[in-house]
Amino acid sequence: MLNMMIADTQRIFRGRMVYLCMGVLILLISMHVFGVGQAGAGDLYMMASGATMPFYLMNLANNVTLFVITIVALIVTDDFSKGYGSNGTVKNVIAFGYAKTTYFFAKVLMAVFFATLFYLVHLVGGTLLSTLANGFGGEFNLEFLRSVWQPASLQLLLIIATTVFLSGIGFIVRNTTYLTYVAGAWMFIPMILSQTFHGNPLVERLIQHDLSFQLVNITRLPEITQGDASRIFLIAAGYIIVGIAMGLTWFQRSEIK
Repeated sequence: MLNMMIADTQRIFRGRMVYLCMGVLILLISMHVFGVGQAGAGDLYMMASGATMPFYLMNLANNVTLFVITIVALIVTDDFSKGYGSNGTVKNVIAFGYAKTTYFFAKVLMAVFFATLFYLVHLVGGTLLSTLANGFGGEFNLEFLRSVWQPASLQLLLIIATTVFLSGIGFIVRNTTYLTYVAGAWMFIPMILSQTFHGNPLVERLIQHDLSFQLVNITRLPEITQGDASRIFLIAAGYIIVGIAMGLTWFQRSEIK
């Protein structure tokens, strides 16, 4: 499995897409660093400091999900787009002696690695850039680290759950275009339902279990209680289990021609 993951990493870093995604993410971060704040009439914008930027960026964590879709496409469905011909990647790996389970988890773990990397660049990179540009503007101490770590760790867990779930879908649809359509629908349909059926108790209860909603909702909680953390953990664990179960089961039963 490790050799497969190393080969995948080299393949991705030799390509252009990961650098393009990283460049776009850094550009988005830079726009936030130099354009965040509120201003009175006739005043210049107040730039976000390093101490406030992490919390602002956590409000925009759904941006990372868009890059997760791209990463899953690169790691999972790209192999399948090449993978059912006589020289296909999937066929060759399986023929080389790797079990389908090994192949599946190698792909999922690689997707999780890159998704985590994007989230850390989004949060840590943005904070460092804001500090360099506008100063820290506060005290860098354990209290600050704790205030950032609690919501950030839960957000990262939800990002990982999103990645695993989309990877499972990728092993079913096996097509980059289809994955993009399904992932887009999965992300935006709950938001549309929430706006269309605002106030409907059933819809609101369903939205509570949506990963995209939880990503942003974490930052809106006045205080993250043990109950909040447990609920988010259970939601993330549920998506991870479902993603692995459906993707691996479908892949195990598929025939590699």
